[in-house]
Amino acid sequence: MRDMAFILRNVDEQSMVIIDELGRGTSTRDGLAIAIAMAEALIQSKAFVWFATHFLDLARVLANRPGVLNLHLASNCSVGEDGVPHVTMLYKTERGPESDEQNYGINLAKAMGLPQTMIRKAEEFVRASRLRKEANRRNSGAEKLQRRRQLILSLHEALKQARIDGAEDALPGYLKQLQHEFVTQMAAIEEGDG
Repeated sequence: MRDMAFILRNVDEQSMVIIDELGRGTSTRDGLAIAIAMAEALIQSKAFVWFATHFLDLARVLANRPGVLNLHLASNCSVGEDGVPHVTMLYKTERGPESDEQNYGINLAKAMGLPQTMIRKAEEFVRASRLRKEANRRNSGAEKLQRRRQLILSLHEALKQARIDGAEDALPGYLKQLQHEFVTQMAAIEEGDG
């Protein structure tokens, strides 16, 4: 945390900041909250930032922010002839947050030979957690409203930045692209996919 305080006191638009697993050693809720607050401050600073994290929700919260690009390290989970899952690191980045459908952690636990009873319990927990999360999301108009507001705020920030940059000849094309992205993302939110 001392390092984060130092960074926040000294960061500017000329800075490059690399953060690995901010919030480690705290509760999941506190760690995520600290990571979001730090990321928001760094976005405002306009510094160039690499932020490595296991908080999938951080990637989702920041997904529509101007200047934020979500990447994840690609891996391939497969099941060998022996029935044991194998995790292969591909050593390349892919766009978007890591899919939580892959169960990377559980597959890694299987490959390392953890007891089957523990693996089954973990799989049951993941399944129940996904079902709960999906039910909450379907039942929550508040989440849709929050996503709409987030998208509108992102559009507002992008328009402000376009005005500041002032590239007159590129502006019509950029505005058309922004409009297309906004309409597409808003439609996805309305359909429940976004």
